Amino acid sequence: MKKLLDKWISISLIKRIIGGLALGIILGLLVPKASGIALFGSVFVGALKAIAPLLVFVLVISSLCHSGKSHGGVIKTVIILYMFSTILASVIAVFTSKLFPVTLTLTEGIEEMSSPGSIGDVFNSLLMNIVENPITSLTKANYVGILAWAVVIGIACRHAKESTKDMLVDISNGLSKVVTWIINFAPFGIMGLVFDTVSNNGMSVFKEYGKLLMLLVGTMLFIYFVTNPILVFWCTHKNPYPLVFRCLKKSALTAFFTRSSAANIPINMKECEDMGLDRDTYSVTIPLGATINMDGAAITITVMTLAAANTLGITVDIPSAILLSILAALSACGASGVAGGSLLLIPMACSLFGIPNDVAMQVVGIGFIIGVIQDSVETALNSSSDLLLSASAEFRQWRKEGREIHINIQQQGGLTMNIIDSHIHICRCINGFGNSGEMQAIGGGYASYADGTIFQMIPECLGEYDVTPEAVLKVMDEAGVSKAVMLQGNFLGPQNLYTYEAAKKYPDRLAAAATYDPFCRNVDSIRKHLFEDLGIKIVKFEVSTGSGLMSYHPTIPLDGDVIEEMLSYAEMHQNTVVFDIGRYPAECWQPEALARAIKRHPDTQFVVCHLLAPRGLVQENVWLKGMEALTLDNVVFDLASLPSNQGKDATYPYPDAIHYIKRAIELVGSDRLMWGSDLPMNLCKDSYRHLIDYIVLSNEISTPDKENIMSATAAKVYFK
Repeated sequence: MKKLLDKWISISLIKRIIGGLALGIILGLLVPKASGIALFGSVFVGALKAIAPLLVFVLVISSLCHSGKSHGGVIKTVIILYMFSTILASVIAVFTSKLFPVTLTLTEGIEEMSSPGSIGDVFNSLLMNIVENPITSLTKANYVGILAWAVVIGIACRHAKESTKDMLVDISNGLSKVVTWIINFAPFGIMGLVFDTVSNNGMSVFKEYGKLLMLLVGTMLFIYFVTNPILVFWCTHKNPYPLVFRCLKKSALTAFFTRSSAANIPINMKECEDMGLDRDTYSVTIPLGATINMDGAAITITVMTLAAANTLGITVDIPSAILLSILAALSACGASGVAGGSLLLIPMACSLFGIPNDVAMQVVGIGFIIGVIQDSVETALNSSSDLLLSASAEFRQWRKEGREIHINIQQQGGLTMNIIDSHIHICRCINGFGNSGEMQAIGGGYASYADGTIFQMIPECLGEYDVTPEAVLKVMDEAGVSKAVMLQGNFLGPQNLYTYEAAKKYPDRLAAAATYDPFCRNVDSIRKHLFEDLGIKIVKFEVSTGSGLMSYHPTIPLDGDVIEEMLSYAEMHQNTVVFDIGRYPAECWQPEALARAIKRHPDTQFVVCHLLAPRGLVQENVWLKGMEALTLDNVVFDLASLPSNQGKDATYPYPDAIHYIKRAIELVGSDRLMWGSDLPMNLCKDSYRHLIDYIVLSNEISTPDKENIMSATAAKVYFK
């Protein structure tokens, strides 16, 4: 069953959704009375609507209580873009309605439906929603209230205990995992939604209201493909269409079928994460957009109101049309984030021209008839624009900071360049050993030391008990990473045979390193098997006091006899030697002693992990002495865990890590530096995308240096 599930997840989500879409159409035409199929759609939309309020509430609180910096500049830009695009949409709707006037065949009134009486009612409702009881806001999916209370609570919790903040992070991560599960159900949900639409409506809606639908949909498409790209270009000064089509593909497709901006909030948040955007920002702007970014709603209100005026022979002059545009834009901000939310605001707009309420409610009735198309396109425009404008505003900030922006449909952010991950780990099962004794997997990606210490080792995207090469390759493919080097140590447990098998299975993608304990009684036969029989060419020596040799052996001098014997064997067999000497001030951190040992083997290639693991700028002077000692012709450094080594409070884009990289370039040159992620554990703290982009998108490192760091050095050292 697990293999079947893994196979299902390995297929592109878009391909799965297209399959569900096609199956829903076929079933809707062939077996329209099989109403049980529609249940899949109801469950999918219901699950998204259920998780979205909790997700937004916890994410905003967690982001704000951890945040020490202001994100107001980006958020302000997003709000301006939201309001401007909504007003612009209503203005364009006026012009398209004038160019292509439409009249309606009115139906019977729908008197039992209530609608706002004035713009004052809309703002009164908005203000009351802000101060509504937070529990009630959560149960009613009142996102204005959810955001307001989450912001207040998040700011108030900035001085809370770290354990409380960590608990909020754990809860938000858990909710994000639930969202991932729901999104993987999307193909079945889309199948049910499409089946319900096709079986109940067929093509009749096009026959009766084709001209009105063409006007509405055409105006919405004009906004998305003409005016929105102009706003994106203003923000990024780049070709806007790669980002436009990315948002169309990732957000608009699901929004079209759910017909709910609220239900699409988790989809948009996941895509923001994939694009490497700031979580503290998008956790606010995406749910806010579901409330106030209503281009489609403004178009619907404007077009339907002018169609009613045309039907009754009411002439609308330009000043009145402009007033209608402003009214429609402001009213649209009060439209609920659920299916058909904009239609009930039509009577208020109609009152501007003296159109009776019973006639206006008949127009609403027509809106519900065509809603299967109109509301679907409207929601697709609204929700995908939330994602598009949130991303554009942050990219504008990147541009102002001098960071490079490259977005295309295939690759998420970053420059298009070859990338090699020089430091990853895989494991058949967590079975490590360190200074706290043996470590065993306990499920859910967590492990426990013998002293009871529990922590997360594996992120949800890679597994629960194991990290397979297939799972790693999937993550690499999504990020555009071409190759990786599997370095082993005692942290996850020695995995010599497993890495050898992985490299043999994927020789063009993966390189394997082996490790061994020089104090084993049968060390000679172990080395013979690994490096002579199997032919492994990389040997990894982790000597740290945390989980390396010195975590369970007495202190080993790195220029002593034990290490010298190991290096002599490696030189004899032309192995590349990798050292992890831990971090200062542990007794394993012996850069000068290691340098003396290396100088005795000038023909052997050495790699020192983690750039000597500096922790914050306070250790820079000590780090400099270590780097100067190891500035040797046959030594290169990997940058694995450099961001996480800057401390628990270090966040993307990791300025201290960039500082150390720049200093290292000055000391040894970029051709002796290579990027690594230290996957899987670091993916529990941040995304793979961020661990790539903090270097690739930095404006403080030149493109030639980036190319060396991201691939050229590793290719020279490991993939000769």
